[in-house]
Amino acid sequence: MPDSNYMIAALEIMAFAFIFVIGLIALVIVVVFTLDITQRKHAIRRNYPVVAHFRYAFETLGKFFRQYFFAMDREE
Repeated sequence: MPDSNYMIAALEIMAFAFIFVIGLIALVIVVVFTLDITQRKHAIRRNYPVVAHFRYAFETLGKFFRQYFFAMDREE
């Protein structure tokens, strides 16, 4: 049954890759958190460390949300 050995080896490699990627994502979040806490320029990033980065994306998407979700048919 040499085929099953290859499958087990492939599963082990994929499991290692998955754990590595999760660890890398956690490391990036910790670095961003540390940088946000220590900076003094933006109060929002200091008070809401990682989540504050979504603010800029939501500002960009604000026009889309207002146009398609929140505005009535005859407004704007």
